[in-house]
Amino acid sequence: MYMNKSEEREEEFSFSRPFIPLTKTKAITWIVIIGFIVYFNSLFNSFVGDDLIYIINNASSHTINISHAFGTSIFNTQGQYRPIPALYFSILYILFGTNTFFYHFFQLSLHIICTIFLFILFRKFFSLRFSFLSTLVFLIHPLQVESVSYISQTVSELFFLFGMLAFFLSLKKKISVRTLLAMGLLFLLSLLTKETGVLFFLLILTYSFLFNRKNILKFLCAGISGLAIYFILRHFVGNVGINSAHLGPIATATLEQRLISMPEIIFYYIKSLIFPLYLAYDQQWVITSIDSTHFYFPLIADLLFFAAICMAGIFIMKKKNNNLKLFFFFCMWFFSGFGIITQIYPLDATVADRWFYFPLAGLLGIIGVFMQSVTWHSTIKKVGVFAGICLVLLFSVRTIIRNSNWSDGITLFSHDIKISDNPNLEGNLAYELLLANRYTEGIYYLQKSTQAEPNASDLYDLGSLYEQSHNYQKAIYYYSLSLKQNDGTYGNNEVRKNAYDGLSRILTLHQDPKNAKKFLERALKIYPKEGSYWAYLAIVDYTLGGQDEALKAAENAKTLLHNATVDKLYYRIYNKKPLNLKVQ
Repeated sequence: MYMNKSEEREEEFSFSRPFIPLTKTKAITWIVIIGFIVYFNSLFNSFVGDDLIYIINNASSHTINISHAFGTSIFNTQGQYRPIPALYFSILYILFGTNTFFYHFFQLSLHIICTIFLFILFRKFFSLRFSFLSTLVFLIHPLQVESVSYISQTVSELFFLFGMLAFFLSLKKKISVRTLLAMGLLFLLSLLTKETGVLFFLLILTYSFLFNRKNILKFLCAGISGLAIYFILRHFVGNVGINSAHLGPIATATLEQRLISMPEIIFYYIKSLIFPLYLAYDQQWVITSIDSTHFYFPLIADLLFFAAICMAGIFIMKKKNNNLKLFFFFCMWFFSGFGIITQIYPLDATVADRWFYFPLAGLLGIIGVFMQSVTWHSTIKKVGVFAGICLVLLFSVRTIIRNSNWSDGITLFSHDIKISDNPNLEGNLAYELLLANRYTEGIYYLQKSTQAEPNASDLYDLGSLYEQSHNYQKAIYYYSLSLKQNDGTYGNNEVRKNAYDGLSRILTLHQDPKNAKKFLERALKIYPKEGSYWAYLAIVDYTLGGQDEALKAAENAKTLLHNATVDKLYYRIYNKKPLNLKVQ
């Protein structure tokens, strides 16, 4: 399937003859042009979802702090350890602030660079036309939108880029100490970007075993060194263990439930690969019973898919050429990446388009090896090229439409909730609606979210909203529910503290002082240095007629808060004047 050398003699790009003859330089140029055309509308999208958590509302991302990036942070918690993204977003925030254009521009540029590297790798084994068309599929497939349009998921491109660079270094004929050090560093950077980076170590060893075993021990040493450094940083600097995030139903599902869900999970990716119409962010579902729709039908489709790969392997083996080793290599690439997203080890969502970034490259490689092993008639080749162009065009249109879904949080969540409704999406939509001052709609979705899956943060938000609207009974109810939650999510201690603040404020200023006194005494056992609680207790004691206790509480508040309001409170209690003020 290799094309003759004359095809690549013309290296310069010319708009008068943009494709014929196709050359390596022209192919790379078109990858860049098509990438920016297809994803152009994503460049103007807003921050969405976790972008607010990781970048906008995360003060540590607004400065470069190496110790914080590698230590305990929102990037390094709940089973993930990702210092490189922490540094990456800090740099962009310092340079561009909240201007999303530049975040999207660099993310798209990284995706295009990754595609070019994949094209160069494919060109090493496949024809120029197939290498070009297959990498265009990698570039513009709608499953890639989540990795390209979602700023928080720049980790997909970063870990892939570092890993590909390490892999290319392993292909050098002469492996020096400097090369090994560079490989080890790049592998470590890939791991520090995303845990999936470990798969590149597996790929390097697999390729070396199949094609160049003399360097396998060197690569093994470089990889193990990178892994050792990674685990030292992860455990002793970041204090992050090996555990699941437990942020969704699939993470808390039993092994049996995950196994029952597996056919539907695998089928989602196969279906979306061929017919990427029903795509949705943050899918949280579990198949709990065996039936024809969600188990047997997907299982049959999955078996047919895997059978097709096996038959392709048997066909290649019968050809008795060197392609079998290459087929095995790309199978290892695809199945290693695909295997970790089938929920054998539970993740924080059931399926996610961004997780297919790595496996898609391996699957395209499998198809390439098969195509290369078949002798095609010239007419069939032309039909195949035409079909490939049509497929790229269709995928491009779908990707442009999907980019528009990501324009802002309300647009995305309102669209995706119709495809995969779950408490997470309802909570996200509620948050975006509240930011847009659409309180009635926001409260509606927040209530739906908390009814289906209560969590401390959403319950606190509901309490806060009801307090602002002066519905104090409902505010007390939701603040109290928030305190009863112990979901272990990042920032849960802060949420609990805020709920205590809200209850202290409402009970003191708007409820029975006896109940307020009991609550404040309990709160002060947990937060004995919280000056505002002592001030509230002073008000309650004074209201109940206990001047001495009120004066003592006011003294504690003065010591801890040092502000004019508390001084005024102390003065009025000391002089037995009425309390006609609210403590801030």
